[in-house]
Amino acid sequence: MLPSKDLSTLPSLIETTTSSLENIWSQVGYSDVEKSAQLTNLMTTILDMCTSKISEENAVMEQFRHAIDETRKEIIETSNALHREVMDGVLVEKGEGVTLTETLGSLTDVAEGLRKEAQGARERIKNSRSTIQNSHAALGTEVPDQFSSSASEDLSDSVVTAFETHAKDMNDKVNTRVGVVKGLVEDCQNLIKELQIESETTELDRKVMGSLSANKDGRTTLTSMVSGETSVGIGGAALEELTGRVGDLTAEKRRRKSKLGSLGAEIAQLWEKLRVPEDAQREFTESVQGLGMDTIMKGEMEVQRLNQLKTDMRGKLIEEARETIIGLWEETNASQQQRDGFKGLNVQEESEFTDELLQAHDEEIDVLRARLDQMRPMLKMIDRREEVVAERAQYEELQKDPDRLKQRGGALTKQLMMEEKMQKRIKKDLPKYTDAITKKLKEWKAECGEDFMYKGEPYTTIMERQESEWAAYKDSQAQQKLQKKQQEKARYSGASAKLNLPGQRKKVAKPLGNNNSIGRA
Repeated sequence: MLPSKDLSTLPSLIETTTSSLENIWSQVGYSDVEKSAQLTNLMTTILDMCTSKISEENAVMEQFRHAIDETRKEIIETSNALHREVMDGVLVEKGEGVTLTETLGSLTDVAEGLRKEAQGARERIKNSRSTIQNSHAALGTEVPDQFSSSASEDLSDSVVTAFETHAKDMNDKVNTRVGVVKGLVEDCQNLIKELQIESETTELDRKVMGSLSANKDGRTTLTSMVSGETSVGIGGAALEELTGRVGDLTAEKRRRKSKLGSLGAEIAQLWEKLRVPEDAQREFTESVQGLGMDTIMKGEMEVQRLNQLKTDMRGKLIEEARETIIGLWEETNASQQQRDGFKGLNVQEESEFTDELLQAHDEEIDVLRARLDQMRPMLKMIDRREEVVAERAQYEELQKDPDRLKQRGGALTKQLMMEEKMQKRIKKDLPKYTDAITKKLKEWKAECGEDFMYKGEPYTTIMERQESEWAAYKDSQAQQKLQKKQQEKARYSGASAKLNLPGQRKKVAKPLGNNNSIGRA
């Protein structure tokens, strides 16, 4: 019979097995030699199995010890990489009663915590390193050694912070550079379009025109931060090229605007001089748009056409210019000496009318208009003063008319209010204008070296004469009033001698002789 499976000790198992085998062998009829051989084989087999088992379990124990050593090594290395102090007792050999499984489990828990922390640090460094490398690549700069992929394994907080700080700095630099480059690209694109320059002319312009794209919300972004066939990138070379291109395009725009401004001013002047119809002016203006070279060419062609037309109309233009000059002489109160200074009027034969003569007339007109512009503020002040001077005379005449006060109601009120305003202007505004103009006249003479002329004579002389005449007039009025008063007094005194005025006693002539004669009479 087979040995029972519930036998708990090896000796009992061997004894039971041997007894069972002895019984079987006896029944079979094995000899003692055969029995001995069978038992020897059995024991050899059992011994081999035990030896193998012991060896196997020894190997398992060694694996545990090796795992414990490796885990301890990992703890030390990870702690060193993280710059962490290993907790007390973690690496100390455990005493009796602590199994290898328990020791490995305890170490594995510590290692797993460190492993997660280290993995987090590695991920942060990896992400930062990627940002750093991409940023430096985009900007065209070298990655510092401490942030390169070959840097030593250091997972300390200071190293992680250094990576993240540098990554943030580089990201900020990239964003700043992107903004600058985007602005330069936009400026270039706008100038290229405005100047109507073919973008295929240069490689840089071709890249510029392909460097922007619109995102979903309609805002423009750079198509790439790396230089390519259709993108400028954000490297230092791109920044330098774009800055130079913007400068060149801006200078070209300034040059073209200046050229078009000169052409436009010349065209406008010729249009005015030649009296070109507004419809023709509008048609030409609408035909030229932008700052392209074709616009400049059209402007130059229009100037040539108008100059030819001016040559054909030279005689008529000179006559019209002379009328303008004479009118400006009148407006500027030009003296005879100033008028004689322009010799252009001396040429009378139309065969002698030249472009130079027309130019001389135009220049004289420009000088006179500039002089008139310079005189206008003064003339405006003089006109205001002259109005008040005239109002002063008008006011005086009104005061001589007593009938004006015979009006009734609203008419009289209106009349009195008008006179009050006139009197206020005469008393307040006239001295103010006179003082201000006197000061300006002195400044004019100091600056221009001559008196300010008004209606053919210095205005200082006019003001002096006006005030002198006014003073004489007021003296004359005062004398007349005094004389009239004296005459009225004389008439009044004569009338009083002939009339018994109320309140006076009637004088009675006394008779000659004594008083008794009165009674008798």
